[in-house]
Amino acid sequence: MAFASFLGRVLVAFVFILSAYQELNEYGVDGGPAAMSLRPKFDVFMHRVRSHVGIQIKHLVATAIVVKGIGGVLFIFGSSLGA
Repeated sequence: MAFASFLGRVLVAFVFILSAYQELNEYGVDGGPAAMSLRPKFDVFMHRVRSHVGIQIKHLVATAIVVKGIGGVLFIFGSSLGA
């Protein structure tokens, strides 16, 4: 039963890790397609954040890619933080 549980976690996490890898390959100078799809949703938010902190949307996309990959790996090893 423990092996089946581990195998299930690996298969589910594999989806997230592949998604993060695909987004990383598409990530360009401007943040790739993920940044383009998020831009309308975060325009007002980014205006406020940029004026106070100075981050760009491509940094948010990069952070999301890293969190998705790390979360997938943590999920494989049974961490509730990864879930």
